[in-house]
Amino acid sequence: MKIGSILATLCFMILGAVFFVLAGDLASGSGGDVGAGFFPRAISVLMIICGISIIMGEVRKNSPELFFNSFITKSILMGLISVAYVFFMELLGFVIATPIYIFAYLLLLDQRKMLMNTLYSVCVTAVVYYVFRELLNVRLSVSFLGI
Repeated sequence: MKIGSILATLCFMILGAVFFVLAGDLASGSGGDVGAGFFPRAISVLMIICGISIIMGEVRKNSPELFFNSFITKSILMGLISVAYVFFMELLGFVIATPIYIFAYLLLLDQRKMLMNTLYSVCVTAVVYYVFRELLNVRLSVSFLGI
């Protein structure tokens, strides 16, 4: 499992670094305000730190290589689901695309309890929507239906 975990972690660390650089274009805060670039940068740094800890844990393990085919297949599917999410976010909007995305990810991660997956997807979307829309006053993508 070492090589697969390390490769996936390196991909997420690179993604975190790209997000960190792209967040530089967002406005920085002034007068005690954190600004729009703070949270993307903070999350990017956390992604990189978590990646380093995962790699260190995998290097410390002395377990033999176990994986490859199922890991690569799931990794590719996760990437495709994420790309589809970005595409459908523009078409369907945040409120519709996000629970579908979370539900698909849960299925891919072998979480087979459909009712719990549905509830979790809807609740996470509602909380994220509330935090960004109401507390942070961030406009989220809207569908052609207006939601």
